[in-house]
Amino acid sequence: MKITFLISIIFCSLLFLGAMCRKETAPKAVITVVDEGGVPVKDAEIKVFSDPTRYHGNQSGYANVGYVNPDENKIDETKFSNDAGQATFDFKYECILNVSAKKGLARNDTIRGESAIILKMKQTTTETITLRR
Repeated sequence: MKITFLISIIFCSLLFLGAMCRKETAPKAVITVVDEGGVPVKDAEIKVFSDPTRYHGNQSGYANVGYVNPDENKIDETKFSNDAGQATFDFKYECILNVSAKKGLARNDTIRGESAIILKMKQTTTETITLRR
C-alpha cells in the first residue's frame, strides 16, 4: 500500500513538473490575399507592422494598434504571397498589428487592401485581405 502511494506521488510530481516546463507556443499569422472575385493573388506584397499613430486621433473608431515589443523593436515585416495567396508570419509576443497588401508596380494599376490582426499565444491568426482598386 505504501509503495503504491509513493509511486502515485512520484507520478503526479513528474506530471506537474512536465506541465510547468512546457514552453508556450509563439503566435503566428497566416495572411491570405484575394482579388474582388475571391481568387488568391500570387506575389502580392504583404506587410505586417506596428504603427502607434495609424488610428490615433482620427474618427475611425479603431483603437490604437501601435505596438513596440518588450525587446524594444518595432515590428515591420514584408513577405510575398505564394501560389495560394498566403504568407505566414511568426512572432514572439502577443500583439495587435496592422496588415496591408498590394499588387502592381505603377500607381494606376496597383490594387490594395488593409486590415488589423490580434495575435495570441498558442494561436495561429488567419486574416483574408481583399485587394481593390
